[in-house]
Amino acid sequence: MSKGNYNHKYTPAQLAEIQGRRIRRLYQGFNKFDIDISGNPNYPMIVINKCKMLNTYINNFDLHLLDMPSTNPERSTVHHLKVDHLDISKKFLDDYLDEYGFTRVYAIRHAGTDLYVAGFNFKVREGEDRLEGRYPVFGKHKLRYFFQREYAEEIAASYPDYKLVVD
Repeated sequence: MSKGNYNHKYTPAQLAEIQGRRIRRLYQGFNKFDIDISGNPNYPMIVINKCKMLNTYINNFDLHLLDMPSTNPERSTVHHLKVDHLDISKKFLDDYLDEYGFTRVYAIRHAGTDLYVAGFNFKVREGEDRLEGRYPVFGKHKLRYFFQREYAEEIAASYPDYKLVVD
């Protein structure tokens, strides 16, 4: 197929390989930071220090760092970076965060450990009582982030046996 033909269909295996390669390169580009990448592979949540979500999107192998919605309703790209050649410096990231901000997110940690809620499993997979059989799954990467502290605290409180704290 020619370069200009955008009707090319990828197999699920090809898409998974491309997305995996892109995420690995993001981790490499942000290797100076405590970073976690989760969510949709095309709109990944890039979270620094388990609390600062960068406002981004990815198109092919281009990372777009966005202006905050509160200052620009169009969410325009303020930095367009090639994922293949990413090497984010501390100064660059600090300057970006100072000027354009970030979205505060919250993670739920198992008290006394460095394990966080990464998702939920279900004892009963279908039916009305499905949510009552839900229990947390813990991990160190690809965590479950919450945009509202109060909601994260409600979730943590609903599992008193696990001694969960909101960070």
